[in-house]
Amino acid sequence: MGNKVFTVGPKILKLLDEKGLTQISLIRFLLKKDKIEGKERTRFNRYFNGVHEFPTDYIASTAIFLKCDPKILLEEKGEYVPSARKIPVLGLSSCGVPSPCFDFSSIDETIDYVGEEENVYAVKAFGDSMETYIFNEDIVIFESLKNNGIEDGEVVHYSYEYGSPDPDDNGIKVFKIREDGSIYLKPLNGEYDNIEVKYPEFLKMSRLVSVQKKPKRF
Repeated sequence: MGNKVFTVGPKILKLLDEKGLTQISLIRFLLKKDKIEGKERTRFNRYFNGVHEFPTDYIASTAIFLKCDPKILLEEKGEYVPSARKIPVLGLSSCGVPSPCFDFSSIDETIDYVGEEENVYAVKAFGDSMETYIFNEDIVIFESLKNNGIEDGEVVHYSYEYGSPDPDDNGIKVFKIREDGSIYLKPLNGEYDNIEVKYPEFLKMSRLVSVQKKPKRF
């Protein structure tokens, strides 16, 4: 009896070819980085050629990249993946110093999202304070949570309730809690300072769900 051939990888390879897309562009999209190591390319080649099973964790993002229904990729496996749906891109949000407001110039823009989270929205990042994780013009998807429910170390989109001394400030940072209970918002780029949260009772936050990278030319 011959070795088992997995079908999802070859199906993805066929769709890439039909759409004029490259394997390396999909790998960069899935791994969220530009420089792909040789061992990573080898691993994905085995997925694409059906030697190893294509990871289910990558199916939703692959469907977004290919702009197809994930059921097309999984129909032979009998697995359930939520259908893609449109979510709003609310505008630009700062990855620099706190911004006094959203830029709503792109309020009519939507993107495809595949996931089970219900209260999700997207913003387009601008600035470099969250590099090397979130870059300028990345599309960043967040989930609104009741009573915040954010844990220390999570990337958040923050803003303030009406009545705060800084009611219009918003941005994308890492939520941090000190041992004494004080809160600050941390950039990943060391050239920027932490933002002290002086009025935590007014702070609103949404949890990071995923980041969609802007395609680049090489």
